Amino acid sequence: MAKQEERDEYISLQVSGMKPTSTNQSKLSHVEVNLYDRSECGASEHLEYVDCGFDGHIYATELYCHGQKTRRVIIKVKTILVNGTSHFSGARMYTSYDHTDQQIKRALHHLLLSKNTRRELDDQFVVPIGIAHVPHGLLHEGIKKANDDCVVGRYEGLIHSTNQASTMLEAYVLPFVRGKLLCNVLRENPAIATRQQIVRGLVSIYRHMYERQIFHCDISCYHFLIDGNQTALIDFQRHVIAPNELAHRQQTQLWQLLFLIGDTCTDTTGDESTMKFGVPMNSCNLRKKGEFDMVSMINGLKPAMNECSFPQNFPWNNQTLESIEQTYKDLALWSNSGHKIDLR
Repeated sequence: MAKQEERDEYISLQVSGMKPTSTNQSKLSHVEVNLYDRSECGASEHLEYVDCGFDGHIYATELYCHGQKTRRVIIKVKTILVNGTSHFSGARMYTSYDHTDQQIKRALHHLLLSKNTRRELDDQFVVPIGIAHVPHGLLHEGIKKANDDCVVGRYEGLIHSTNQASTMLEAYVLPFVRGKLLCNVLRENPAIATRQQIVRGLVSIYRHMYERQIFHCDISCYHFLIDGNQTALIDFQRHVIAPNELAHRQQTQLWQLLFLIGDTCTDTTGDESTMKFGVPMNSCNLRKKGEFDMVSMINGLKPAMNECSFPQNFPWNNQTLESIEQTYKDLALWSNSGHKIDLR
């Protein structure tokens, strides 16, 4: 994977090393924030540039609601290519997310994190929680301070293409989540207990997406953050909500989970090119029954999953994978054997 691709879309290792900065509360009026499930909120105008991805820049700041500081958040600003032919060359400029995309992200938040979800799920899905109306001039000030190979030479002179420092851009507000990329965690050859905890998180994340009929469509070890006992999935830019295509897509997503588990239990390189189980992860292409050689795949997965050394072995049988719902239940029981947790 190219160096640029290792720069995470949302939160990189630079973030995990950042320390919260003090913020003057009098500066709040510059950034209006409309959260999906909360009113009377705003953000500090102290926007700290963090990192950039292919389709946006990441800033960190403090969120205030009813005059009280509530949490640290990420402001993600959309960028578009204005001069060049690829993500690796050419200049880009800031723009607002269009209203159609905003409606899609609001629906995603409602499906994944509505009030009837388990509390711990809030930390497992890094999705937009609202919209920030950011003055263009604040972004220009933040970018000028960045000494970053993703920025230098691409934005200087294009950053104020609107020619109005006061122009408001609509950007996404996301939770500020710390952690290391799954790829990097696996490179450290973690202990069995750590691998077990990661597997539990993966199963919880995929089971919840199954229940809510959501397909991520861009799975990668670069899109999972690991922080202690917490596993979080990021970058929902390509996600699909598709109940009408539930069966085929759910089968594909279940295989993705099984291969991720196999890799997590056995891999020591964190290199996607050397992982033992390969499947198209970065698309929602339908996979029909019979396209996979299930027998050989299961024969490979059995010993790999056993390397995680859970107290119980996974109950493979002739009906495994025939019922997707039952397979998720079996995976939850298997990965939580010997671990007290609410499996409802």
